[in-house]
Amino acid sequence: MYKKRVTLKDIALASGVSTTTVSVILNGRSDVRIGEETRIRVLAAADKLAYSITPPRKKNTSPIVCFVHGTVEQINIGTSFYGRVSSHLRSLCEDNDFGFLEFEYNEKEKLHQYQTILAYQPVAFVTASSEFCQFHETQNNDIPLFMLQGERLTPGETRKSSLLLVDDYSVGQLGARHLIERGFQSCGMIFPDVTTRCLYERSKSFSETFSSLGGVCEHLIFNLNDHQGLEQWFRNWDRTRFDSFYFFSDSMAIPGIRGLQLQGCRIPENAGILGTDNLYWGQFAFPSLTTMELHESFFAERICEEIKTIVGGGKFFPGEIVIPVELIHREST
Repeated sequence: MYKKRVTLKDIALASGVSTTTVSVILNGRSDVRIGEETRIRVLAAADKLAYSITPPRKKNTSPIVCFVHGTVEQINIGTSFYGRVSSHLRSLCEDNDFGFLEFEYNEKEKLHQYQTILAYQPVAFVTASSEFCQFHETQNNDIPLFMLQGERLTPGETRKSSLLLVDDYSVGQLGARHLIERGFQSCGMIFPDVTTRCLYERSKSFSETFSSLGGVCEHLIFNLNDHQGLEQWFRNWDRTRFDSFYFFSDSMAIPGIRGLQLQGCRIPENAGILGTDNLYWGQFAFPSLTTMELHESFFAERICEEIKTIVGGGKFFPGEIVIPVELIHREST
């Protein structure tokens, strides 16, 4: 069914201002003073009406790739994954004479932010923000988007974005098998207090595999970024409860190791420690941390190849791409 496109006039009528005022606000102009209350009212009306932004016409410039983050600090404190994909992709873009820009995105300013990003005329988006991906799906353009570690497609669902995933089932399975092979029989699974697809898949595959091989495991929930609280918990840990720990991220494993050592626990003799995302400084921990290589460079290479095809005139075919993982055995297990 045909749906009438929302215009500036529609937004002006809904917010009780002129179309000129709407234009000034939606285009983020700083040369005209608009009251904050009016600006918020117009943006709310545009959001409610599902206003769709059309990108400007292309100019003859170098292709621009835009990496759109959520809150950069939040992403990089909990895991190095997104920052490393971004770093690898930046290098590949430079090698291919592509421009590479990074942006933060939040829901409160989504219209302004999207308009600002479109002004750079990107040939592709890369994002770790599900909110940005969902908003992009509503917009009146066909700019390809590559979503990192999002939610899988449901049967019959179609998107105009490609989904690139860590093989999170293999992360859990490889970890569980490794601990059992090293002689560990009871495991505390240290996971953050959030609910996402990757957490669910890692938790499910680890617990099922560990149990099927004769081990006993328990899911323990902690704040992802409360490293002091995590260290304190391990300082008071009852050594008879588990003989190993599987951590959702290396950034959670390091304070766990510190807490255990402060109570006199020897690793791996008294407790084996398994991390996940191969933070570079995990190899310098004492003992060095057994972990999972998530191959962030593979993500960047796949995205760059797709973008080169698009820039060369090829078509973009959205889909789901799963990247393999690898266990790195060090001293902590």
